[in-house]
Amino acid sequence: MKRKVINLGLSLLGPVFLVVILTMPIGPLTGGLGILQPWGGIFDVGRGLNEPIEQTIKLPGLEDEVTILIDQYGVPHIYAENIVDAYVGLGYMHARDRLFQMVIQNRLASGRISEIVGAYANSSDKIYRTIGLVRAAQMSLDWFIENADTYPEAQYALDLMEGQVTGINYFIEKMTSENTPIEFKLLGIRPEPWTMLDMFIGASFITWGLTGDFDDLKRLWLKENINNDTVYNDLYPDIMPYTNFTISEQAYLNITQYPDAPGGYPAPIVPLLSTQETLPVIEKQKLGILINELTAVIDPFGLRATFGSNNWAVTGSKSATGLPILCMDAHMPLTAPNLVYEAHICVSDELNVRGITLPGMPSIEAGFNDYLAWGFTNGGVDVLDIFVEQLNPDNSSEYFYNSEYHSFEVIEEHIHTLEGITIPFEVKVSVHGPLIDGIVEQVEGSVSNLAMNWTGSGVSHLIMAALQFNKATNMQEFFDAIYWWDNPVFNFAYADNENNIAMTVCGRFPIRSGYSGLYPVTALNDSVGMVSNIPFAHLPR
Repeated sequence: MKRKVINLGLSLLGPVFLVVILTMPIGPLTGGLGILQPWGGIFDVGRGLNEPIEQTIKLPGLEDEVTILIDQYGVPHIYAENIVDAYVGLGYMHARDRLFQMVIQNRLASGRISEIVGAYANSSDKIYRTIGLVRAAQMSLDWFIENADTYPEAQYALDLMEGQVTGINYFIEKMTSENTPIEFKLLGIRPEPWTMLDMFIGASFITWGLTGDFDDLKRLWLKENINNDTVYNDLYPDIMPYTNFTISEQAYLNITQYPDAPGGYPAPIVPLLSTQETLPVIEKQKLGILINELTAVIDPFGLRATFGSNNWAVTGSKSATGLPILCMDAHMPLTAPNLVYEAHICVSDELNVRGITLPGMPSIEAGFNDYLAWGFTNGGVDVLDIFVEQLNPDNSSEYFYNSEYHSFEVIEEHIHTLEGITIPFEVKVSVHGPLIDGIVEQVEGSVSNLAMNWTGSGVSHLIMAALQFNKATNMQEFFDAIYWWDNPVFNFAYADNENNIAMTVCGRFPIRSGYSGLYPVTALNDSVGMVSNIPFAHLPR
């Protein structure tokens, strides 16, 4: 009997040891072998799958309770007594359904993806830190805070963002093992508290995704390698032969009612452009390496190859209901999860709006309310130029501009990796922008001197504009709202219950002086560059 007891005890040692090992938390959440533990590991996630799709969630708002009804399609319908509490609900649902997506996009845009996946991703972090999405986001947040007393729209946006941040962080704080997204467990990381700055980083990331390209470099590379102007001009005609203009004639709005584009430059008389450009000299090897590196990091899966979005509106006189019909078909990449998130926000006697949102960001980007509907497509406007800085031959930390040498502004960056390595990195910035070729190893005899000038590097009012047209009740209020829309340039289609339909384009259209923007350019003084924007009142509608 004694021997049997001993044998039983010995036989149990292995399973007990295994259970102990597999239930030991490893990492901030679990990670490593900890993901196999029966409580707190990946097996907990499956327990949440038993929840019905249709359900009701009650949340504590900042003032009153928020009720969220989730329908058979998984779309949340958020009901609140005030708008700020409604955004607490939106933030909670974004975090509940898309938290890992939000975190990954934020880390990528911030140049912090190496912290999650390791040092091999440091080239991506270098590019995004050079582009400066976080710097642009911080400028935007600072503008909102500084101008909240001047512009009620800015204070309104800050209030709603505060509500949404509260909802996101409420979910993060209350996360249990069962509702923690499995990706966090596999990677052994825990999400950081969400902030308003993260929302502006998201806005900058979306703007970059729709406007950030380096066609100047690609055109120059093709022109030099094809070495045949006839063939090149056939590939890149000034106007495509099949182009039809949606708005052929323009009646300008009152420029005094809609002055200069907010946050942009003054809008003087359009200067004459130099039609005969002298192309700068960039080493072919360096140009090829830079294009390949940028493409590999910014578009690793070829998702930017999508194009052809469309939207349209039909007047009520041509519809069976007697009311307008509006359709939007944004040809965005097919991803899992989707880039957008559908939601419905209803606030008693104040707002009833439904459409697509961007996870982690406020506002319905495209949709409808009780009075009107709107949709958009990408305007495809060239808002990024490359400037070739003339360096001081005796000191490569200086460049020539306006008859004298200037020192580059140097931003010290430190990239932290999953392995615990810190990679120091410098971003040099000229009057035109950051030196984008600092991310690649220079060919022999070459130094970094290609500055990126992008309209998205400045203050963005995108969030404020979207929140305003969410609550617009007529066409005038809608146009007043999109006045603040600066980046990215969008074509908007519009329809309302008063049988109005409209088409317009809005955003910062740079006015260039001394060059076309088709190729990189050398600008030795301020007579060459983006000198202003086309006034909002003069945009086609």
